[in-house]
Amino acid sequence: KGRGLAARRPSCGAQANSRFHFENCSVKKGILMRVVHWFAGCLGCGLLGWMLGCGPAAPPPPPPPAPPAAEVVAQKAMAGVGKKGQSLRNDTGVAKMFSGPASALFNVQQKAVLEIQIPHALQLFEATEGRLPKSHEEFMEKIVKANNLVLPELPEGAVYKFDTEKGELWVYPEDEVPE
Repeated sequence: KGRGLAARRPSCGAQANSRFHFENCSVKKGILMRVVHWFAGCLGCGLLGWMLGCGPAAPPPPPPPAPPAAEVVAQKAMAGVGKKGQSLRNDTGVAKMFSGPASALFNVQQKAVLEIQIPHALQLFEATEGRLPKSHEEFMEKIVKANNLVLPELPEGAVYKFDTEKGELWVYPEDEVPE
């Protein structure tokens, strides 16, 4: 009570007449410090970027030439024969980090149809009919269409053909499909 000017001095150390005097020093001072730190961080990042030569982006390099079309060979239809994901298989380094999961997804989707659903549908057909499909057309109608299966899209120059002797779906080059 009789201390005069000292009694009115703020607890945060600022002078009573100072233009930085706040009613609630601890809260407003904390906010002010956050703003100052944020501004200093932005300024520092900008200066650092300028010093390192970061500026307007240079025009992107021309895209690399498209890889040659994969050669189609006669093989049993398995995961990996589909068109999706083939361009991702040869990626390396950082690109592999991003393309790897996508390639794995496409392989799982193809495996589900070609290695799980089709063999299961063939087993059911054989159990009910006592035989395997007699032709590619019967396979497409009674196995693929009847079970609402969607065969993976093949690369250009490749076609599906059901091998009646082996009871398997195969992929052939267009000009080498057996009769």
